[in-house]
Amino acid sequence: MSGIVGKNLGRGSGIITATPVGADAVDSANIADDAIDSEHYAATSIDTAHIATNQIDETLMKDAFVGDFTDATVTASDYFLHGDATDSGNTKKDTVQGILDLAGGGAWNIIGTAVADDDASLTITGLDTSVYETFAIRTTNLVGASDATSTYVRLGDSGGIDSGASDYAWWNLGARAGSHSPGYNGSTGHAQMVVDNSMGTAAGEVCSITMFLSAASSGDYPLLQFISVGSRLASLPDARWVQGCGVRASAINVTQIQVLASSGNLTSGRMTVWGIAHA
Repeated sequence: MSGIVGKNLGRGSGIITATPVGADAVDSANIADDAIDSEHYAATSIDTAHIATNQIDETLMKDAFVGDFTDATVTASDYFLHGDATDSGNTKKDTVQGILDLAGGGAWNIIGTAVADDDASLTITGLDTSVYETFAIRTTNLVGASDATSTYVRLGDSGGIDSGASDYAWWNLGARAGSHSPGYNGSTGHAQMVVDNSMGTAAGEVCSITMFLSAASSGDYPLLQFISVGSRLASLPDARWVQGCGVRASAINVTQIQVLASSGNLTSGRMTVWGIAHA
């Protein structure tokens, strides 16, 4: 015998003739249910052309979109996918900043925060004048290491904090409960702007300041307005109030702001900066 197994024609001749399987001869009617498993698939045999529309559901997508990724903090420049309602729901991408911009309406968007822990100063970077025209700055419960110190503010750009000896002009008016007569201070050439006149060190002797910075883009002279409230409790209960304004004496594209004491470190307290969107 030839060793060929197939359709046996002319059995008496001793010849076995094999009939080849024709194209499309194996159809679904001749494949048992659940008979094809991964062993019978060739590599790359399943491609996108052979996956019907809407056959991949959230169960099959879960690991690819969630489980296989590491944790990371979302930033404004990160992307997300969305269905574009203006383009028949086609999938598009945008940034988280796009959502923040969409919120609009004069929203206060946090730029950064810094907490004092016996630090020489608190500095917050990342101010972007191409996005915001105005910034709000708030220091809360500042306590200094040295008693009866002034609180200073300096501005900076990408080159660092500006502390030139005559780069700032400022003026403030203050009063306290223990002395009803107000007093004022000012300078037309100083290395910083003075936004509070007497920060304490004892428990409860805190200083909190609200500031607004405008005209901070390149070509402008940055303007700062402020109001400060504080308490002096070491010798008697006393409330203190200071308000005023300041300006950098030449143009600068502000990207950072710094708060420090006139002497000694900042023992505790916090500074936070927000960008204010006008639209």
